[in-house]
Amino acid sequence: MKTAISIEYIIIDDAVPYARNARTHSPKQVERLKNSIQRFGFIHPIIVDQQGTIVAGHGRLRAAKALGLERIPTLRVERLSEDALRAYRLADNRLAELADRDESLLRIELEYLSQVDVDVDVDLTGFSTPDIDILLGAADDHRYKEPSPQAPPSPQDTVTRPGDVYELGAHRIICGDCRDPLVVDQLMDGRCAQMVITDPPYNVPVAGHVSGLGKHQHEDFQLASGEMTPDAFTGFLSTALSGLVRVSVDGALHYIFMDWRHISELMSACQPLYKDLLNLCVWSKANGGMGSLYRSQHELVFVYKAGAAPHINNVKSRIHSAQSYEACLQDAVTCFDSFARQISKQLAARIPMTPRRRRDWKRRLFHSLKPAAEALLANFDISIFRKMKPEDVRFTIRMFHRRHVYEHSGGEVDEKYIRDSGDSTVRPKQTIRKTSESAQRIVCPCQNASGESSPWIS
Repeated sequence: MKTAISIEYIIIDDAVPYARNARTHSPKQVERLKNSIQRFGFIHPIIVDQQGTIVAGHGRLRAAKALGLERIPTLRVERLSEDALRAYRLADNRLAELADRDESLLRIELEYLSQVDVDVDVDLTGFSTPDIDILLGAADDHRYKEPSPQAPPSPQDTVTRPGDVYELGAHRIICGDCRDPLVVDQLMDGRCAQMVITDPPYNVPVAGHVSGLGKHQHEDFQLASGEMTPDAFTGFLSTALSGLVRVSVDGALHYIFMDWRHISELMSACQPLYKDLLNLCVWSKANGGMGSLYRSQHELVFVYKAGAAPHINNVKSRIHSAQSYEACLQDAVTCFDSFARQISKQLAARIPMTPRRRRDWKRRLFHSLKPAAEALLANFDISIFRKMKPEDVRFTIRMFHRRHVYEHSGGEVDEKYIRDSGDSTVRPKQTIRKTSESAQRIVCPCQNASGESSPWIS
C-alpha cells in the first residue's frame, strides 16, 4: 500500500492534539525534549493527518510550545484510513518499547560521549545520570581499583623533628608542644596574634569517634585521647590556651573548637583567661560521625576575646567601606564556591559513580550559581534554593554574574553578562557598582539591610 507523505512547516497552533492520546509525558520528559530541540534542532517532525491532528509527536509539540516556537515541522500523512491511523498511534509507541539493546555497544557510545573533549552533553541522550553511572560502572568495576593506602613512614624516616620551623612566605609552622612557652615564643618571633584558631584534642579515643569502619584508620593523639580525667583535661586546656593569650594582642579573637562532651571543661579553662565569650558558632558538617543514637554532624566553635580592647570586625567594616562593596561580593562567591566544592567532594566520595564522573565532581567549580544548582538537583536531588524566596534566588544568581564583571572587567557590563544574567536594568559598556544594602544582603550572616533573613541562612 502506497502512502503519500509531505513535510511542511505549519503554525504551531494549527497542530491539534489527539483527544484520546494514550501516551503521557512528564514535565521532566518535556524538559529533555526541549533540551534536545535546542541543541540539535527540530529534526524529528511531528506526524499529523490531513486535518492537522497529531498522529505521533505530542511530547515534541509541548516542548515546542514551551520554547515559544511559532512554526514547527510536520510530516503530513495522507491516504491512511482513520482505523489505520488509530492503530499506528499505538504501534508507534509500543513497537519502540519492545526493542532490545546491545549493552556493550551502548556503553561504548555513552563512554565516548562522556569524554571531556566532546562538545555534546551526554544527558541529551535521554539517559539519566544514575543510568549512565550504572551502565558505565558495570564496565569499569573490573578496571578501576582504589589505590592501596601507603604505609606510614617509620620513625627512622621522619623528616620533621621537634623545634623545626618552616617559613611559608609570611607564615610560620613549628613542630612542638604549644604548652611550652619557649616553643610558642620561637614560633611568634616577637610578634603577637590578632586572631587564633585552634582545634585541641577532644580527650576521646580516635577509634569509634574519628575513624570509622573503613580501611583508613588513624592513630590516637599523643595526649588527650581519652586517658585524662575531667580535671586533668581542664588543666591541659588551661595551660595551652594561656600561652596563646600571652602572645595575642589586646582584643584578639580566639576561635576554639571543642566537642559537646567537653563543653564544661573548656569553659572552666577559659573563664579565668578571657574577658568575654562573644559567641558559639556551629560548624554544620556534610556527614554524621560515629554513634548508635545521635550521630553528631557538627562541631562547636567557641569565640572568646582576649583582653578588654575592642575586637576587629572585618565583616562589618568591609560592608560599610564604600571602596569594598565589590570585594565583599567576590568574597561571598568565593566562600560559597569553597563550601559547595567540599560538599561536592563528599558526595563524589560516598555515592557510587564511575571514576570519570567522580573526578569531574571533585574538580567542579561553583562560581556560576544557576548551572551548579541545576547539576546538584539533577544528579543528587539537592536543591540549594529550597527555602529561598524567588526574589532572593534571582538576586543571588545576578550577584554571582556580577562578581565575574567586577573581577574581570572592572564592573563594565558586556553582552555576555546581560545574556547570562537576564539583567534588563543595565546596558553594554555601563559600569555597575554595588551599594551597601546589596553587599550586606548577600554577605551579612544574620540579616540584610531591611532586617530580613539573608538568603544564605535559608
